[in-house]
Amino acid sequence: MSQSNLFYEDAWPRRLDLLKWIVDGGETDRTRVINLYQREVAVPSERPLVVNGHAFASPRTPGGHSMVNPIGVLGQMFMSPFHLKGSLAAAWIGDMLAGEDFDHVCELGAGWGPNLFALHAEGLDPGIGLHGGELVPAARAMMNLLAALSPPVPLDVFPVDLSAPDISGLDIPDRSRRVLFFTAHAVEYAGDIGEAFFLHLMAEFPNMVMLHFEPIGFQIDPDSANPFVRAQAEYIRDKGGNTDLFAVIESLRKRRKIDVSYVHKDFVGVDLKNFTSILRWEPRR
Repeated sequence: MSQSNLFYEDAWPRRLDLLKWIVDGGETDRTRVINLYQREVAVPSERPLVVNGHAFASPRTPGGHSMVNPIGVLGQMFMSPFHLKGSLAAAWIGDMLAGEDFDHVCELGAGWGPNLFALHAEGLDPGIGLHGGELVPAARAMMNLLAALSPPVPLDVFPVDLSAPDISGLDIPDRSRRVLFFTAHAVEYAGDIGEAFFLHLMAEFPNMVMLHFEPIGFQIDPDSANPFVRAQAEYIRDKGGNTDLFAVIESLRKRRKIDVSYVHKDFVGVDLKNFTSILRWEPRR
């Protein structure tokens, strides 16, 4: 297990305690609980932001947050008002589902489930099964607790380890169904994972599609002179994060195991040292 994964495994019980404290205080509406939880964990930083080696000072909101923040889009930096936020994965998948039919949507490495709850809130068809796989028990407990709040979300929560070829906990009896799997900065924390999990997943779900929302720009273009790409490579390697996802996908593609539909490198970066790239693949049929 990578050092970054160990850090987050240690942090999850404290996050669960915070969520329970909010609910025990009488909150029953899931949207309010999520907003209160995120407000508690979003501690304003007293330090100035450093962008390309230069300190960036911004006026502060009444709560002490920076009023504007640097954000990256397609490898470039722009400024964004502090209130603009949301789930990239939920927005992208919601857009996909308007034009493609899937029977199930499953996030692997779902954490406490923010992407899944955002997807449900955006109007996910109730006929589509919703599933969240997560390694850490405290994070799974958070998903179950939030799913039970009002209005309840029919969410299948199960244990999964991206470094081990085992998807037996996923409650989809008919493995021939069309399943959209996705990861969102989850492989990042798993360390190098190899191809065994993906080969197992394809064998179990031959009609699957996979989306990755992962910080792999430095893997796609390791020789890039872009300072954001170089910063990402240093950041990921220093914390023991994943460095082999793109190489694994490329190897599977070259061996005609999968087809890659698109790769959007460094699509967006709320954290300028950790741009998110989007990659879609599926088994070759």
